[in-house]
Amino acid sequence: MLTYSGIIPVPDVEPMSSSTQQQPTSQRLTCRVAGLTQFNHEIMQVLLQPDPPRMLRFRPGQYINIVLNGQEMRPFSLASAPREDNLIELHVRHNAGGRFARWLQHDLDEDARVTIEGPHGEFSIHDSTRPIIMIAGGTGFAPIKSLIEFIIDEQIDRTVYLYWGARTREDLYLQNLAQRWGRLHDNIHYVPVLSEEAPAAGVRTGLVHAAVLEDFPGLENYEVYVCGPVGLIRAVQESFLQYGLDEKALFSDMFAFLDNN
Repeated sequence: MLTYSGIIPVPDVEPMSSSTQQQPTSQRLTCRVAGLTQFNHEIMQVLLQPDPPRMLRFRPGQYINIVLNGQEMRPFSLASAPREDNLIELHVRHNAGGRFARWLQHDLDEDARVTIEGPHGEFSIHDSTRPIIMIAGGTGFAPIKSLIEFIIDEQIDRTVYLYWGARTREDLYLQNLAQRWGRLHDNIHYVPVLSEEAPAAGVRTGLVHAAVLEDFPGLENYEVYVCGPVGLIRAVQESFLQYGLDEKALFSDMFAFLDNN
């Protein structure tokens, strides 16, 4: 079985370069759960509405903390660009046995109140003319979705190659959306990559970072944005620089993962 090993943050992953955009001010807000949609057997979309109505100012690619018991925090990437309806979108994975999984399964329902804190993180689109390679592993698609929606909303014409790696087709939980981006926008190209399914039309097999290297033997003129498991981020960092990628052109959504057990 092909997979990315390791879920523990490693200190040798280089931090992201600071964006030239102004850093939004972190704040703590009470939100109402405005929507729950089950994407597949383990991924749920959670929509939050600040209550009373107000706007969470954030940059696409940032994350917030869900606050439990007034102090215990769990980070979740913001899964959309800022929306006109001010809804906050998260993609939440069920982790059997974890504290946050129990909260998700037993305490979270529509109209429930949730405390959030943020935004945080320096991950965002940088001002450049270089074509972009975006790599998502699993729910690493959430911050990538935020960045691509921003690119579309702002009519940024940079070429984007989106590679989404997962185990099976079901794990590509917003496959239709990614395909629609590719159909509607000439500058966006989508490549799904599966590690645990036999080859099929329209889908690559193997590890997602290896698929990128097969398609781009030279990376000198590209920017790379990667989101997902630490094993994926480490693999990209170790291999892409050998293919000519400028270290300053590699950006990650890396933040401190919390233990759910």
